[in-house]
Amino acid sequence: AVTCAEQLSQQRPDFAIVSNWQSGAAEAIMKIYNAARIPVVNIDVAHPNGIFFGADNYISGEIGGKAAGEYAKNLGKCADVVVLNGINPGEGDAANQRLAGFTDGVQEVCGALPADRIKSEIFDAGTTEQSLTKTTDWLTANPGAGFVLGSSIDDARSAGIAKALAQNTRDGAAVGLGCDEIGVASTKEGDPAATKFLGCVAYFPEKYPDYVMSIGLDVLDGKPVPNEVHIEHKFLDRATVGSVYP
Repeated sequence: AVTCAEQLSQQRPDFAIVSNWQSGAAEAIMKIYNAARIPVVNIDVAHPNGIFFGADNYISGEIGGKAAGEYAKNLGKCADVVVLNGINPGEGDAANQRLAGFTDGVQEVCGALPADRIKSEIFDAGTTEQSLTKTTDWLTANPGAGFVLGSSIDDARSAGIAKALAQNTRDGAAVGLGCDEIGVASTKEGDPAATKFLGCVAYFPEKYPDYVMSIGLDVLDGKPVPNEVHIEHKFLDRATVGSVYP
């Protein structure tokens, strides 16, 4: 990442679009661009003195949590809700913010939950298979969990929660975060009453180029640009996903 920054800065661009997901290298990278006086937009990972563009992690989780809460409320199940978050502290604050938002979103609809009805399991492999196995183990250990509303850091892990609920004939639903191929396919798969996958919160990576080019042009034109620019997230369910991702 540092080598790329050195090579790019030597070309003296008027503006740089930088995709670096190694947060530990952020400070070193930006020292290079700052020394060369090159304005930078950073994608999805905040860098010192750079313009951040990407997901609003807390808000995206909150949107998913509200959708899950409304699902429970419409079924008269808010009193039975247990939140299950598939976490991985090693993935940093962005991942944590997604699930904090999800938990808060559920409670905004269903009311505050006691601490013993907000649960977390570590899904550190980043796979559907691991989340399926670990959620199944959790469900077996918690037979009294009534209406389980689950999510994880991405669609793959959320899909594992849904599969575990379905295979173990337990009440509840999972919400994906991202709307990648797994999230879209899971949303389209069938009625969430059967699949236990309610839908996904879209991050629209296909729109990123338009956003960052607009930011760059504004900077070059001398227009004011905020320190952070976020994508507008949207919850997609079985009825709406096809209009965005046919």
